[in-house]
Amino acid sequence: MKKVIPMSPKLLPFDYKNDPDYIYQIKWDGVRMLTYKENGKITLINKYGKDKTKQFPELKKLEILKANFVLDGEIMVIEGTKNSFSKILKRNNTSDIKKINFYVHNIPITYSVFDILCFNGRWIMDQPIEYRQNLLNNFLESNSLIHLCQNYNEGVELFQTTKKLGLEGIIAKKKGSKYTQGKKSFDWIKYKHRQIIEGYIGGLLLERGIIKSLAIGIKESDEFIYIGNVGTGLSEEYKKRILKKGVELVIADSPFKNFNDKKHIWLLPRVKCFIEFMEWTDDYTLRSPVLKVIQEDDYVT
Repeated sequence: MKKVIPMSPKLLPFDYKNDPDYIYQIKWDGVRMLTYKENGKITLINKYGKDKTKQFPELKKLEILKANFVLDGEIMVIEGTKNSFSKILKRNNTSDIKKINFYVHNIPITYSVFDILCFNGRWIMDQPIEYRQNLLNNFLESNSLIHLCQNYNEGVELFQTTKKLGLEGIIAKKKGSKYTQGKKSFDWIKYKHRQIIEGYIGGLLLERGIIKSLAIGIKESDEFIYIGNVGTGLSEEYKKRILKKGVELVIADSPFKNFNDKKHIWLLPRVKCFIEFMEWTDDYTLRSPVLKVIQEDDYVT
């Protein structure tokens, strides 16, 4: 069975209009994953073409289905009403079998399926989206592991609801459209809310002795995961306060599990901050981050 390069949406600002030519779906902040079933075996391939079957063994339960197929969707770890991005990264980035077995029972996933591309050996990407979704809804049922993505006609209401719930945003999909693999198309349009994330300052990037940006991480259990640098919103007052505080926090090596270089001055990640951003990039860092608040009084030990 050939491997598919996932279709991608275009990003546009929301115009607060309901377009009758589009259906609307919730945009979950998960890990994109294609699921292949062939010869009785399930294989999971991410959007970079890497095999992730080992990381998510729960989805082997789909092997009981008789048909061969290719599904497109996002894997999430739901907490409350939204995806925990730090926990899905932990699941996605782990290759240790003992940890994977532990996570299966302690960090359960949900696979949100929004498209079917092949069914019983027949590729249906050229079929209209209504045909593909009708087939998908007749073939699969939502349960504790599988979530079938719902369609909505009222994009404005859905956009406002997702904002209230703290979700990533919505996707508009053109009625009658084909699945155009490997391309960004206006047949799919994503409208996203700017989000706020809590992080910790783990490093400084200097330019001529002045802070250019801060290396930010999120805390997951006892580990800190690097999610990018932020310079926008870093006022002169903040720079002075961080330099003063940073003197007592300097360490020799990066505090982040997944990032290190020789350009930064590394700090113990003790000072909390809040970052506003547009979305997660393909390499799981923040896109268009803006520093909003530094909480020196919330000092982590």
